[in-house]
Amino acid sequence: MIAKTLKLNPFTFSLLLFTIPLLGNGYGTYPLVRYVLDSNSYVVSQDPFGNIFSGGDYGLKILKEGEWEDYGPWTQKISHIETAQNGELWVGNQQFFGKVKNDSLISFGESFYSELDFAQLHQLIVVNSGSYVHLDGRILRVGKDVVDFNYDDVIFAGKLNRDLIVQRQNSGLYLFAGNNFRKINNSDDYAKDQILSIVEMENGRFLLIFQDNVVIYDGDNFFPWSREGVDWIRKLDVSHVVANAQGIFVTSGSDLYQLDANGSLIRAMNMGQDIDHLFGDQEGNLWITSGKSIASLRTSSPVKLINALNEQGTAILKFENEVFIGTERGAYRSDETSFLNGGLPLKINDDFTYSFYLDGGQCLISDKNGLDLYNGRINEINTNGTSYAVLILDDGATMIEASSTGLNLYEKQYGRWNFLNHLYGIEEEVNQIIKDERDRIWVHSQVQGIFLLNYDPTLMAISPTIFPINNLSPEDINGIFLINGKPIITSNQGIFEFNEKIGRFEASATYNSAFGDLNDIAYLYQDEYENIWYVSEVESGVLKVIDKGVEKVTQKQALPYLQRHLNLNQPFVQSLDDDKMIFAGDRGFVFLNQGQLKGKIKFQVHLYGLENYNGQDELIDRKILTSSNASELFIFPKKSEKITFKFSTNYSDVDNIVMYSYNINETGWSEKTSSSQLTIGLPGGKNTVKVRAHYGFNELSNTLVVPVLIEQDWFMKEMNQYIVLGVLLLIAVILFFIMWSIMKSRKKKNKRLAFLMDMQKKEIEELRDKNEILSAQLISAMNENDISKQLEKLHEENEDAEVRKAIRKLIKKLKSKNSRVSENVHPDPEFIARLKMKYPSLTRKDIKLCSLLKMDLTTKDIAPILDITVRGVEISRYRLRKKLELDNDVVLSEFLKNI
Repeated sequence: MIAKTLKLNPFTFSLLLFTIPLLGNGYGTYPLVRYVLDSNSYVVSQDPFGNIFSGGDYGLKILKEGEWEDYGPWTQKISHIETAQNGELWVGNQQFFGKVKNDSLISFGESFYSELDFAQLHQLIVVNSGSYVHLDGRILRVGKDVVDFNYDDVIFAGKLNRDLIVQRQNSGLYLFAGNNFRKINNSDDYAKDQILSIVEMENGRFLLIFQDNVVIYDGDNFFPWSREGVDWIRKLDVSHVVANAQGIFVTSGSDLYQLDANGSLIRAMNMGQDIDHLFGDQEGNLWITSGKSIASLRTSSPVKLINALNEQGTAILKFENEVFIGTERGAYRSDETSFLNGGLPLKINDDFTYSFYLDGGQCLISDKNGLDLYNGRINEINTNGTSYAVLILDDGATMIEASSTGLNLYEKQYGRWNFLNHLYGIEEEVNQIIKDERDRIWVHSQVQGIFLLNYDPTLMAISPTIFPINNLSPEDINGIFLINGKPIITSNQGIFEFNEKIGRFEASATYNSAFGDLNDIAYLYQDEYENIWYVSEVESGVLKVIDKGVEKVTQKQALPYLQRHLNLNQPFVQSLDDDKMIFAGDRGFVFLNQGQLKGKIKFQVHLYGLENYNGQDELIDRKILTSSNASELFIFPKKSEKITFKFSTNYSDVDNIVMYSYNINETGWSEKTSSSQLTIGLPGGKNTVKVRAHYGFNELSNTLVVPVLIEQDWFMKEMNQYIVLGVLLLIAVILFFIMWSIMKSRKKKNKRLAFLMDMQKKEIEELRDKNEILSAQLISAMNENDISKQLEKLHEENEDAEVRKAIRKLIKKLKSKNSRVSENVHPDPEFIARLKMKYPSLTRKDIKLCSLLKMDLTTKDIAPILDITVRGVEISRYRLRKKLELDNDVVLSEFLKNI
C-alpha cells in the first residue's frame, strides 16, 4: 500500500526501507501497545483529568490500568466522543447525541431535544462559547436551550484555538465571535475545496487541510504550506490528521505517515488494517482504532524502538560515526544516523554476538564461534569455543579473552593478534573480564564466582585468586561491573563493593540504600555524566547523580515504559554520546534520549466510580465520575451499609502491577493491595477516604481525598444545626463588638485629628500675618541701617564729647531694634518645613540666611540684619552652598525659591 501510494517501483521502494522504518504487527520506531476488544471500536478521546475513553458497538468504555472497562450501563453504539473543560462528556452516533451524567445518558430524545429531527450527526464540538452539534447541514448550540443559527450549508465544523469554526459551501470560513458568526477575511479563496481537518502547530499557527490543498492560518492571514507537504496530501487518500510536538500524522487506509512541520516525510508505518480513527492525547500519544483493535503509539516517549532487523540485540559499539551492532543472529555495521532511524545495516558475520572491543580502527568481535577481527572483512583469530569478552592490556600488545573454556592469552605481532596459550587455573566458562582504576583484573565465572588475576608481564603468565563472598554463592552472582573505577558485584542478595581496607567484597550500604527494595540487578553501566543505569527482571532505570557542590547525591528513577522492550536474557546498556543511550532489546535495540526524562508523565490516581448497597447487598445508587465531580462531597442515605469506591491511574501502558493503599478517616494507611476497588461501611456523618497508588518500587502517585457524607437521623441533624447556629451567633456577636470598638476608636481619633488640623491652620495664618509685619520691619531696618552708618560717620568726625555721646546712644538703640527684627525673621513657614525635611542638617542660622536669600536680599542688605560683616555673609553663603551640594553655576536664591 505504501509503495503504491508513493508510486515507487519495487527496487526503489526496497532502497527506501533503509531510511524509512515500517511499523508492522505492532513493532517499529515508536513503542506501541495494542488492545483487542470484543466488538468494533470507532473513537477514542480523553477528558481534562487524563481518563481515556473509547466508543464502539459496545457503548462506552474507560481505560483502567491497561484494561478497558464498561463506563455506564447503556449499550448504544457510540462513534463520537467530545469532552469539555469542566469534565462533561458528550457522546453520540449518526442518529443520536447526548451528555453523560453519572450513570445515565441524557440523549436528544429527552426534553427540548425531542423536537430535533436530523438524518446524520457529523460532529460534536465543545469550545469556550458552548457545546455545538453539526448535523446534516446545520450547526446548533445545545444547552438549556437550543440555538439554531439557520445555516443549511455547513460542510465542516471544528475548533480553532478553542473557538468554533465552520465552512459553508461556496461561501467561505466563519468564526464564532460574541453571539454570532463572522466571516474570516480572504476565506473566499477556500470556499469550494472542503476542509478535512484543522490542526494546531507548535508556533501557534493552524494548518488547514483541504482535499487538494493545505494552507497555514495565523489568525489574520492565509499562507501557502510547503510544496512538498501539499504534494503528500494530494497523493494520499487522507482520512484523519493529528499534530503534536513530534510532527504531523496523517492516515490513509491502513498506513500512518509522519511529516515534519515543513511537510517532509519522516517515516511511514503500516498498521495491518484500515484505520477508523486517529486521536492525539495530552501526553503526545496517538490512539488508533482499527476494527476491534485499539493501539496506543507513544510518540512522546523518550524511548524509540530500533527493530529493523527484528532480532534480539546483544551488543553495540560506536567508532567515530560508525556503529557495530550485535544480535542473536550475527554482527552488523552501519552509520549512526541510519541505525538510529531504523535503516537496515550491513551484515558482517552470522554468529551470536556477545561483545565488541575497539582496537585502534579495528573491531574485535566475541561471538558464539570464537574471536574475530573486522577491518573491512572478517578475520578469524580463534575458533576454539565461545568468546564472551576481551581485554587489551596497557602495553597494547597483550590481550586476555574470557571464553567458554576459561581464559586465553594473545600477543600482537606485526599488527596481528596470535593465540599464545591457554591460562590454566580457571578451567571453566568465564563470562566477564574488567580492569579497575588500580589496574587490577577481575573476572566472573558462573561456576566459582569472582577471581582476581595476577599478571606477570615478564613471564606473560597469570595466576588467578578466587574471592569468596560471605553468604553469597556463585549462583547468586549476576555480574561484576566498573562504577567510579571500582569493582561492583550485583547479585540476588543486593550489591557488594570491594573494601580496600580489609581486602574483600562486602554488602554496600550506599548502593543498596540508593536502589531500595530492588535487590536483584542483572546489569549496571555508568555513563559520562556518572549516572548509573540498571537492568533487572522487574524494573529498569537510572540512578541519577546530582552534584550539589559540597556533595553528590543520587536519585533513582524507574523507567516503566522501557522495561517491556528489553532483552533481559542478555542485557546491556551503552552510551553512544551525550544523551543517547542504547539498550539491548527483545526485537532489536531500544534508544532512549535521557534529555527527555524530565518530561515524564506525572503518576496520578483517580476516582471514576461509586456504588452504595443496603444491608441485603442490593444496589441503591451508582455514580460515574468525571473531573467536574471527582472531588465534590458525595452524599449517601442512612440505609447505605456498604460503599464501593472504584479507582484507576493514568498509567495505561503498565508493565508492573499498580498497588493501592487506603486511609479511612485518618486511621492510618493500609498495606498495599492490587485491588483498585474498596468496599467499606462508613459511620453516619462526614467521612474522608484517602487513596494513593504505588508503581514499581519507588513511584508514588498523588494522594486523592474523597469526602463522603452518610446522612444521619433527623434529631442528629437538628442537634448539629443548633450547634452550628450557636457557634455562628457567637462569632457574629464577637465580630459586632470588635467592629463597634474599632468604629468608636476611629471616630475619637478623627475628632482629635480635626482639632489638630484647625490649630495648625490658625498657626499658619498667624505666621503669615507676622510675615507681613516682619517684611515691613526688614525694609525699615534696612533704611535705619543706612541712618546708622551716617551717624557713625558723624560720630567719627565730631569732636564734641556730648554730641558724640548722644550719637552713640542713638546708634545703639537702632542696632537693638535691628537685632530684634533679625531674630524673628521666618518669612515662609511652609518653605521652612520643606527645607528642614529635605536638608535636616541645616542650623537655625542657615535657615535664617535661606529665608533672607529667598527674599532676594543682597549680601549688603543681609549683613546688618544678621549683625555680621559683608565678608561674614559671603562665608556663610559659601558654607550653605556646600551643605546644599550646589554646583557653581546654580544661582542660590533661585534654587531656594524652587524648594
